[in-house]
Amino acid sequence: MLTMLDFYESPEARDAPYKTRLEIKKLPKRLRLDEVEDLVEFSADLKTFEDEIAPSGEAIFARANKPKTARDQANSRIRTVLGQFLAARSEMPASADHPDYEIVEAWVRDNEGFVAKGDLFPQGRSAAIAMLRKWFGDIALRDITVTDVQAVLARMPSAKRRSFGSALAFIDRLNANASGLPPEVATCLPRVSLRVADPDKPVFWPDLPAPLRRSATAVFDALLMQTTAQADAALARIKAGEDSEIVAAEVNAARSKDVTNPAKWREGQQGHVSWLYRGALRRGRRPQCLEDLLTLDTFEAALDAHAAAVKAGQVRPALETTTLKTRFTGIIQIAAKGLKDPKLAASLQILRNTREVEVNNPYVKGLSKGADALIDTLHDGGDALYRRIVTAPDIIAEEVRARLEPWEGMPRNKRLETLKLGASAAIWALQLCRPRRRANVMFERLRAARDPVTRIALHARTLREEGRDYVSLTPKGEVKNLRKLEFVIRAQDAEILRWWIEDLRPLYLETREIADSCYLFPGAASPRNLRTGLDLPPGCVSAAWFAEAWNAGAEIVGLRLTTHQARHSAAVIWLARHPGDFAGAAALIGSSERIVREKYGADDNAGVAAEARADSYNTYG
Repeated sequence: MLTMLDFYESPEARDAPYKTRLEIKKLPKRLRLDEVEDLVEFSADLKTFEDEIAPSGEAIFARANKPKTARDQANSRIRTVLGQFLAARSEMPASADHPDYEIVEAWVRDNEGFVAKGDLFPQGRSAAIAMLRKWFGDIALRDITVTDVQAVLARMPSAKRRSFGSALAFIDRLNANASGLPPEVATCLPRVSLRVADPDKPVFWPDLPAPLRRSATAVFDALLMQTTAQADAALARIKAGEDSEIVAAEVNAARSKDVTNPAKWREGQQGHVSWLYRGALRRGRRPQCLEDLLTLDTFEAALDAHAAAVKAGQVRPALETTTLKTRFTGIIQIAAKGLKDPKLAASLQILRNTREVEVNNPYVKGLSKGADALIDTLHDGGDALYRRIVTAPDIIAEEVRARLEPWEGMPRNKRLETLKLGASAAIWALQLCRPRRRANVMFERLRAARDPVTRIALHARTLREEGRDYVSLTPKGEVKNLRKLEFVIRAQDAEILRWWIEDLRPLYLETREIADSCYLFPGAASPRNLRTGLDLPPGCVSAAWFAEAWNAGAEIVGLRLTTHQARHSAAVIWLARHPGDFAGAAALIGSSERIVREKYGADDNAGVAAEARADSYNTYG
């Protein structure tokens, strides 16, 4: 098997144009390798290049005026020479993409937009054909078979499987309506369905038998009884003549931690039961009640199914997630508190102990692997990367202004993309002033949240203008750790926020043709998974829209970063400027000093040591 070290040392790499040679020499640094020889760990093929190498190097390109453009140019140069290297060794098909893809993709692109406005497909649906072109480009679209699909799935990363499955389903839908398509398009479609039968496919809550769902729901309802309700029920039993000591002991044994967000908790428990049911199917069983489902044998079968999914690349390895820890914790609680079966709970706990390495992975108590990688990237990029993050709202706003210039001749979908990028600038401004969880930004309100029928105010607004500044105040009841979040948006951040509120937001409502709402970022979605007592009206953006807006800005900035990871960035930048000030970092991201010290303390100690050495040398040297 050819490796990237073979490519690095090849004649094609040595004889490449000067700028290309420079980019190839950066590969070890881009991949954070200690030595050039470590490139031997990476396969020399275009899939590995696109999945692992092309997205890397954020710290390297941070100093460029346009990091994304610089990285794209570097990738293009390396990709060209890598293709020549593989072709010379017969490791890459010389044929170009089959024209089937271009014909179908062009037709879908011409008919995508807004279904409510009469378009055949939603905006972006042509990306499904582009994805198939990427994986099957050397095979004609009409000639793809289930065998080809299975071969691709065998080497595809788990993160891409959902979108790949969606692309296959879209092709199947086109095939089902082939009689209504233009002949030149219909003839390009596969001759067979591309649906792949998977005996180990995930099982979801609606797929479960109705009796099992009812049985589990009854247990969930009992577990959701709050302390007051449990006490009322116990008092009624005592008044009816039962022994008070026995009743008190039973209540204490059944009592579980109060749940602050029942909808989210219930969704998690449904996921645990569905996961177990998949194990039962592997044993050839279809239980109809929770008592029959929750057995040691079923749990072991579910673990086997999970291990098979990891091996097939369908889910991430156990050491990179807390999935098994969450499953064990939730199901043991159901056994002990819901079914009141201490023997089963003890058996599951022993089973958990046998999987200690998988359950207690290195990231359970610290940052995730992705967060660790982000922090490493931030430290590698240093001041150049910090500067791009700090000025991100201005960078994004500048791009929006440039895109707004040809507004009159711009198609509607492009207008909405541009305005979504304007929302991204405002979101980045808010997150850099005070990093918060996604829901708190999504539900930021310009006006009070009112009942859509009675118009009675349910919750006060969270954003108000104060001179040229804005003040954001999120009540503690809307915050995960029940701590009030208040901060001021000033200077350039306030100007970007004002630009969104006064100019872009009204234009967005008009262009999208939706009603106004109380939310800073209006939409057509309804808030989901709210904690008890928090009733918010519809009219917010969806989680998918919010993620798209944020990612559009991240692409302009040149850094792969989620909204939640903005909290990590803020803490790292704060500690870079104020070594050892964990209290300040904790106040900034709305966490505790202990947690900040645990998560970021190891890296910050180096800064403290360097500062101490410099100070002592200046004094005594």
